[in-house]
Amino acid sequence: MGLEQFIKESPYGEQIQKLFSEKHELEFVSGNQEGANGEIILAKNRHLNREVAIKIYDHDRDPVVHEPTLVAGINHENILKVHDAGLLSSKSYSTSYYVMERAKESLTSYLSHESISIQMALKLFKDLLKGLSCLHSKEYNLIHRDLKPDNLLVESESLKIGDFGSVKKLNSSNKSFVSKHSILYRPPESFGAKGFFDKKSDIYQAGIILAELLGCSLSINGESYLSPRDIKKYNALTRYADKAIFIDKVIENRITTQKLIDYSKFPFYVDSKLLAIVRKMVCSYDKRFNSIADVLAALTVYERFKRNWMKDENGNFVLENYKGKDYLIILEKEGYLLKHRRNSQNFIQMPNTDIYDSKESAYKELNRIISGK
Repeated sequence: MGLEQFIKESPYGEQIQKLFSEKHELEFVSGNQEGANGEIILAKNRHLNREVAIKIYDHDRDPVVHEPTLVAGINHENILKVHDAGLLSSKSYSTSYYVMERAKESLTSYLSHESISIQMALKLFKDLLKGLSCLHSKEYNLIHRDLKPDNLLVESESLKIGDFGSVKKLNSSNKSFVSKHSILYRPPESFGAKGFFDKKSDIYQAGIILAELLGCSLSINGESYLSPRDIKKYNALTRYADKAIFIDKVIENRITTQKLIDYSKFPFYVDSKLLAIVRKMVCSYDKRFNSIADVLAALTVYERFKRNWMKDENGNFVLENYKGKDYLIILEKEGYLLKHRRNSQNFIQMPNTDIYDSKESAYKELNRIISGK
């Protein structure tokens, strides 16, 4: 589809036409709606001689400066580079744009086809924390307010923060009004008449992302959060709008009572010490980590003792390079077996081990063996 046809079909046609008529260095390539609150356009920047992504989006008119222009001044390896940003129109609401570097894929897409180890999960998570630390620094004093896998980009096993349509510079109170995107990722303090967002709110959203990196994904099906009692009330509603509001209220209640994450859904090998970090990131505001530095300090302590588990392409569970050996929990005809190897040799069954009826019981026995208990 060419630019003229895209302008005709897009709800932002007038703004897109204005953008390309004023920014002669941009050459339209294609439009892409995936994961977008607004319009995503792929283009080539003739001056930079590279492909870029353009986000066009609506936002409330408010006295606070809209912040992608400030992000354009940031150069950090874990923040997607913003080349340009500006206002396209301002009526009952405002429409703005920003031009950013193009990354390979979103974290949502990456996790859909990659089974990652604990080590890789923590590497990507620390990339997120380093990017957030830059935004939160005294130099910039920005909060993101819309951290979710769709807004994080992965390339060459590195993560970058993207989508800056909700970014705000904090004022003297160090608090901002609420961004209402993505209810699943909204922190407890963002609800109610006095709802707000601050740096600890970004920490909450980062905690949800850590849970997803570790294998506990959030369902995008709102009905999956309904209890049997909720389902009866939900089915009695006839209007679509009423059903949507009901689901949002159920999810809000789960968030404000710290019941959004089902900890039983984490892979069995995610240990209690790592889950404690997740819990302290997504708990109530007053009990949460106070800063990114505090989260990084907790991770540093954890990584001294971490075990690098992962699920391989065959559905087996591998503990990599623990005290010079790799360990394997594998399902065979009779049940689960424990195997080990050294120096990338073939796996062999561990001596004095049995056949186990579940991966959890095999894991428990392996922990007993390697812990010397």
